[in-house]
Amino acid sequence: MANETRITGLTSTPIVLHSAGSQTYVVFGREGHEAIQELICEPEMEPGLTNDQRKQLQDANIRLIYFYRFRFSGVMEKTLLLGFDDLFREP
Repeated sequence: MANETRITGLTSTPIVLHSAGSQTYVVFGREGHEAIQELICEPEMEPGLTNDQRKQLQDANIRLIYFYRFRFSGVMEKTLLLGFDDLFREP
């Protein structure tokens, strides 16, 4: 996994995740064949998150970002947001 995940469009400034506790990336399968990629980002766990970014995420009810990509003779992608109310929604 790359050491950095950059998230734009949810706060006024990009969120940059560096810590392992704030991002999880998993790949099942292999390149050129059926493959599933999942990325789970929890910005609250990032030590470098600014207070302003934290407040913007709380105000927008965003606790976690979930990205899923399935590749097999085509690509299906899905992004979901999990709020502090424990409900998933599309961005």
